[in-house]
Amino acid sequence: MIFTQLSLDDFSGITFPRNMRPIDYMLAVSEVSCLKSKYSEEDNLIAEQDKEFRYKKEERNVRNIQSILSSYQQVLDRREQKHPVLDCFVPKRKLSKPRKFTCEVEPMIKKAMENNSGEDKEQRIVTVDDEGKNRVNRVRKRRKINDRTEAVAPPVELSIEFKNQITFIGGTVESAKLVIKKILFDTDVNSAEGRLSIPQNQMSNKFLNTGEEQLLNTRNGAKMSEMNVSLIEPSRQVSQINLRKWTMNKSNGKTSSSYVLVKNWNDVRKRNGLKSGMKMQLWAFRKDENLCFALVKV
Repeated sequence: MIFTQLSLDDFSGITFPRNMRPIDYMLAVSEVSCLKSKYSEEDNLIAEQDKEFRYKKEERNVRNIQSILSSYQQVLDRREQKHPVLDCFVPKRKLSKPRKFTCEVEPMIKKAMENNSGEDKEQRIVTVDDEGKNRVNRVRKRRKINDRTEAVAPPVELSIEFKNQITFIGGTVESAKLVIKKILFDTDVNSAEGRLSIPQNQMSNKFLNTGEEQLLNTRNGAKMSEMNVSLIEPSRQVSQINLRKWTMNKSNGKTSSSYVLVKNWNDVRKRNGLKSGMKMQLWAFRKDENLCFALVKV
């Protein structure tokens, strides 16, 4: 017979009638003691079985390693020379504590098991194996990706009216690419400035070939060289305008470069009623390898 120490917590949840006799109290105490001993024995048995299973598994792994090593000629030669095959100590990994399985019992037994010593409480911690950890990590990663998913803006396309105009003047729609999306500033619509700026650091795509880039980087006397290009205005009227490159020095010693549309820009601005704050798109396309632009009002 196994004797089990009991405490008042073991009897929590039990109601005793007032007319109980001493023998009834003794029977109740015996019943609680038997139940507590029963579940303690089951827990110890599960722990011993789990421990024995791990030891057998380690022995089986050692036998498998020895069987694999014995198939190599070098290993056989070392055995004949009476040298150990493995002369290093392989530490065993720390084994996780066995998982506890409990069944539904009376409330008083649950309370009694919760109030045991600190060592028993540590043994009841539920452990998660590697497969469970990987599954949890995948779920967390999937949730993190979903939380950070943002709506992707659809690609910007040229309107059908401008595509038809490009085809009408002999250009190729396939060569059209967005140069910049910008809001017109006061300097873009100021008649004294007379230019539309295209900052390089705000461009969506490069639009010049190597020869054109080299040309705009040279000087024509005191001024930078420029190119005469065709421009489809927002009204879809075709006009001629000049493209130039400006390089400006900043106060911090660095430089910034911008392309500008000059010469006849003020006429384009007036004909199309362009004002500060308007949203515009500038597209580049090719006509017989010649550079052309299309200015679209959004």
